[in-house]
Amino acid sequence: MHVLLLTQHTELPGGIANYFKSLQNKFQKNLYYFITGSRDADEHKIGIVWRLFSDYFKYTRIVWHYDLIHLNTSLRVKSVFRDGLFLLLSRAFFKKVILFIHGWDSQLERILENRFLLNLYRFVFFKANAMIVLSNDFEEKLRRWGYVRPIFLLTTVVDDDLVQGVSENDIMQKSERLGKINILYLSRLEKEKGLYETIDTYSLLKKAHPNICLTIAGDGSQVEPLHDYIRSQRLNDVSFIGFVKDGAKKKAYLEADVFCFPTFYGEGMPTNVLEAMAFGLPVVTRYAGGIRDFFKDGEMGYATDECTPQVFASLLEKIVLDKQLRKKISLFNYRYAHRHFLSSKVVTELESIYEWVLTSAST
Repeated sequence: MHVLLLTQHTELPGGIANYFKSLQNKFQKNLYYFITGSRDADEHKIGIVWRLFSDYFKYTRIVWHYDLIHLNTSLRVKSVFRDGLFLLLSRAFFKKVILFIHGWDSQLERILENRFLLNLYRFVFFKANAMIVLSNDFEEKLRRWGYVRPIFLLTTVVDDDLVQGVSENDIMQKSERLGKINILYLSRLEKEKGLYETIDTYSLLKKAHPNICLTIAGDGSQVEPLHDYIRSQRLNDVSFIGFVKDGAKKKAYLEADVFCFPTFYGEGMPTNVLEAMAFGLPVVTRYAGGIRDFFKDGEMGYATDECTPQVFASLLEKIVLDKQLRKKISLFNYRYAHRHFLSSKVVTELESIYEWVLTSAST
């Protein structure tokens, strides 16, 4: 079996890129990565047009060598246009296609309720022989739209290499350390990722609990505005460490005591939440995407449908004030994440889906 997997460049920030960087070199099957999307964060318009034509041309030259196509996409405008053509080209070469939908834009979902646009989406994307989603909610919506072929539910992954060497004993020792309680926000620095809600939450907590600090990790469009906002709020003990990966990311998680992520972005299943759990961090977040399908409120931390700083401050305060609760949640999260989310486990599930689609799925 030879599988062609279409993904974003694995060295660039982004959920899909991070997902398949974690899985790289762990597959037992003959699998080849075909890079789509931007290669450079500062790509110009002319470069985008040239890159698209180049990608499609290259794809038509190699697609016939493969038995199965694994196409990664999101329900977002750019992805729909770009990846729709890859799907149509794949089917034109009579290839079986697995469509993995990672993210879900609720605004685009509402636009697709228009019958003409929904029929157009069906005409293109329902040609897939099977789909993979990260949330039961996504599956229900696809079924409501009329997709009748198999849909598989998978989880986001935590790279085994990232947590290598981190033991239960490390988690327990971290729970006993003295000093300020470090709240970590690690994500793209964008408004819809709950960035300013995190700052406002911290501001509320800091007034009552001076023994806390905040670490912000990430890069994005809000770097300068965020610095200005924090200065205007006159907040102390806020550290910026920029975009982190590999060892720097590991260090950020190991030095944190609790993870805060009040996102209202169209998440599939946020990798950062699973990574934080794998490092034994209690999590305070929103029910975004697939989080609702597994998150045990009170045992893993706290999740809510709200996104106000007042609600998040009250939930974080429970963890800040109760050392034994932090310790209990930390150990639970570490064990749960290592049982369910490691990339080595997800690769096995993904390869079983490949086998099934190739041998059993209708053409």
